Amino acid sequence: MRLSSPPDLWTLLWIVLLFNEMGCLQSIWCKPKSFRDSIIVLEVKTCIDSNPTIIDESSNVVLRYRTPHFRAHAQVLVPPVAGQETWTIGWIQACNHMEFYNTYGNKGMSSWELPDLRDGKIQAISDSDGVNYPWYGNTTETWTVVGPTKKDNKFTVSMNDNFYPSVTWGVPVSDSNVPQLSSIHRDQSFTTWLVAINQATSETFVLQTIRWRMRLHINVDPDKPLGHRAVLDEPTAQEQPQILGKNEPIPPNAMVKPNANNAQGRLHPCHKTGTELALTNAHTHEHPERKGVDLAWYLTVTAVSHWQREFIYQPCNVEHLNTCTCNKTICTNTPVD
Repeated sequence: MRLSSPPDLWTLLWIVLLFNEMGCLQSIWCKPKSFRDSIIVLEVKTCIDSNPTIIDESSNVVLRYRTPHFRAHAQVLVPPVAGQETWTIGWIQACNHMEFYNTYGNKGMSSWELPDLRDGKIQAISDSDGVNYPWYGNTTETWTVVGPTKKDNKFTVSMNDNFYPSVTWGVPVSDSNVPQLSSIHRDQSFTTWLVAINQATSETFVLQTIRWRMRLHINVDPDKPLGHRAVLDEPTAQEQPQILGKNEPIPPNAMVKPNANNAQGRLHPCHKTGTELALTNAHTHEHPERKGVDLAWYLTVTAVSHWQREFIYQPCNVEHLNTCTCNKTICTNTPVD
């Protein structure tokens, strides 16, 4: 190439520097940014409501409590998508730790457990709604962008979570509902990710990571009249969630079945023998004659995760677990693996 004058040299140098600055030195035409590089998280907010856990003693069968809500909100901007790609952006949540014990005085204690998580076989388990895996939900929790698009796509995805269980006043495996519940202890930790997933290729990348924890301890005096038995001990205010400065990868079990509700099992240690009675795991079904009664009374256990046995339980006398059979229903004190 022959240059006629010094200004031509300056022009050429300016062009080279310009393309180098744009990252396009190897080609006159710049390659478009990838979806990963172009998506922008404009804002992330998260909190746990400041109100304390609410205790409900309106039922003479169960105690109910409602914890404050965890909330997460993100505003996202997706520039025009050139290709024929479909991306879903939303929230995925997994449980990392669970302690959930209901104590019945000297009669024993029931606990809800996630066996694989408890035994350290997995890091986390999906907390999906059980339908829209791996997403926490499919209403406000996700947003789908279908390319090609010509304009910026700005949207909000949000989610909330709390506990609202029922705990029987009486021992779950007893056919008596005499109040014996003396305390409730619960401590669970979660990781929540803002994620983008390509629907065709399953390419997944994390946009934001949040950690949060919910704790409670309720003391119960079963001898007091209904409406005056339970007192919230601690904490009255929850720790606020943390937005991590560095994103964490999503463990494989957080993306697939089973979710936490379907993988958990309920154990009731027999006070007489010291062994554990497996009450329920996975899918629970109400007995037709006990409609509206807490599912701890009539339960079906199905094989999920590493649970390999199927049991059907009806209330049996705790004092006779070794020999108790009622209506061809098995009651067992065989320890759970």
